[in-house]
Amino acid sequence: MVRTACPLSCWDTCALLVEVSGGEVRGIRGDPDHPVTRGRLCPKARFQLDRHRSPARLKTPLIRSGAELRVSSWPAALDLVAGRMLEARDSHGSLSILHYWDTGSTGLLKSLYGRLCNLFGGVTEPHGSLCWSAGLAAQEADFGRVLAHAPEDLAHAGGVIVWGRNPADTNLHFMPFLHAAHDRGAPVVVIDPLKTATVRELAARHVAPRPGTDAVLALALGGELIRRGEFDRDFCRRRASGFEAFVSAVAGLSLAAAAAECGIPERDVLDLADLLAFRGPGRPPVAFVLGYGLQRHAWGGDAVRAIDALAALAGSLGRPGGGSSYANRHAEGVLRDLGRPEAARAHRYFERARFGRQVAELLESGPDGGEHPISMVLCHGANPVAQLPDTGRVVDTFRRVPFKVVAELRPTDTTALADVVLPVADFLEDEDLYFCAWHAYFTWGVPAVTPPGEVWPEVQIVTELARRLGLGDAFRRPPAEWIGHALAPLLTRRPDLAPGGEPLHLRGRTFANPEAPAVPWREGPFATASGLFEFGRNWKCLEAWGTREDLGERFHLITPQHRFSLHSQFYGETLKKTSRRTGLPAVFVNPRAAGRRHLDDGRAVRVKTAQGELLAHLVFDAGLREDTACIYSGGDAGLVANGRPASANLLIADLLTDIGVQAAFYDCLCVIEPAE
Repeated sequence: MVRTACPLSCWDTCALLVEVSGGEVRGIRGDPDHPVTRGRLCPKARFQLDRHRSPARLKTPLIRSGAELRVSSWPAALDLVAGRMLEARDSHGSLSILHYWDTGSTGLLKSLYGRLCNLFGGVTEPHGSLCWSAGLAAQEADFGRVLAHAPEDLAHAGGVIVWGRNPADTNLHFMPFLHAAHDRGAPVVVIDPLKTATVRELAARHVAPRPGTDAVLALALGGELIRRGEFDRDFCRRRASGFEAFVSAVAGLSLAAAAAECGIPERDVLDLADLLAFRGPGRPPVAFVLGYGLQRHAWGGDAVRAIDALAALAGSLGRPGGGSSYANRHAEGVLRDLGRPEAARAHRYFERARFGRQVAELLESGPDGGEHPISMVLCHGANPVAQLPDTGRVVDTFRRVPFKVVAELRPTDTTALADVVLPVADFLEDEDLYFCAWHAYFTWGVPAVTPPGEVWPEVQIVTELARRLGLGDAFRRPPAEWIGHALAPLLTRRPDLAPGGEPLHLRGRTFANPEAPAVPWREGPFATASGLFEFGRNWKCLEAWGTREDLGERFHLITPQHRFSLHSQFYGETLKKTSRRTGLPAVFVNPRAAGRRHLDDGRAVRVKTAQGELLAHLVFDAGLREDTACIYSGGDAGLVANGRPASANLLIADLLTDIGVQAAFYDCLCVIEPAE
């Protein structure tokens, strides 16, 4: 058995045991010794074996010749890529190279691409994110660092609020902890516009606010706790800053008005206030478990900051069983940064969610493009053509880039537009260090088998490319040495992890990050400049209170994750489960709302926005708000084998959240009409 972990950028990072025989992977199963994942696998981890064996995998380098991508050799492909990089730097400077990346694999060694680009002189890169940076910016402002309570700490909770998160589908290994809390009598409330699998599995109380109104709900609840005098006065006096300004901001917010703004019964808000009322430190606190959906709106940062403030008032911060757990960046400052950003002579950034418009400007020299017009793209760990909002413009812009290099496992919309495609090893064929943004465990995964055909591990690709660029001396370490180099700061502080300071002792093992607190902020100062929890002071979301426009025949469109896929990965399995053999993506609506519009279950429909339209089939879901439609995230733009577009991103504008430079995917209104 070989131990590794699933590299998908989801909550869990399933720990795996790989059965190997005759040089082939015969099966994978969950590692029963992992303290959190405990031998269970989510569907996406199971699909990894299918993809590993898939005949559709890329197995040789490809170089474009006219309209076709033709088989090439590694020397020819890498010579071409290195030559174009040197030519770009000589002609327009290294900033004319655009490095596009994301977390298609969470392996630490994928950051070596960044090291290469920085040592080459610095390139143009995206900043912000598509999924979580508004919440990160919010919690950095409130706490100074983004840390979450350990899953095991839920045993001390007196209640749980799961806000904008659906762990039954997207965080499977959290469900046993939630079940245990529920079975002990801790009330569980799920706040989500959709009646999710989590609501059904736990028989939890469900509150379904109008999309984009989470900040309003949290602020109104905070105002109610203050009016009642049922808040943690000691925390607000000793460990917080900005409390008086917060009191002034929420003083005029009534629960009745908030309920109307959120489109929920006032009774729901009153019950939440009763659950959150602070009645002394002897009472177990309420744990707030936040997801990413609630901050994919224009006021996404305000939403997370408002919930953090509510958690402070409710006496949930710094106490076992409490917390406002959004993400866990426990490895920050513990591992050495392999990317070497300080080595670059210059950096240039564009907003990731606005690739289509901003890179179009950077393609030209002059006032917009400046002295470094984009001449090539190096892309890995991402499928931007399908994943970015405003897909039509992204496709047009990507086509216009003179030279495009994509490192990938399989054909995607992005490889369909590439000039060079480099086939990469999957995690069963590679060595890397894996960790996630939920629990605080590392897994040092080792390769179970060798890559097929002409497939290379990405460390080898970077190493060979660096040699051609004159940077070979900076990339001589094999993967195990890179991982040991990254772990060195932690092992210096915690030599008990590796006897004799030898990092290879940890190879092929799962181990805890001993620097990650189970209960953040229990003792000592917060990581803010003041050392205090910072209440938000400028609540821009309140300026929009009461200005909501009449939807008419339109729906709010949300695009959450399905349990069978992650963004564009494994979307085919989602389609099999939802397409009813039509081959079309499903759009879910409440049957009462559909009836008023004379739409029938199972009927082909056109989903239209100002950005474009998508052919889909209608599915009734009584668990949705009547003003909300749902299309699950994923799908493609129709460029692979001239297929039919399935991605909801064709419908979504490139709007940004208030902070964090994040895509506001859920600020989208759509019309649904019968298709002829």
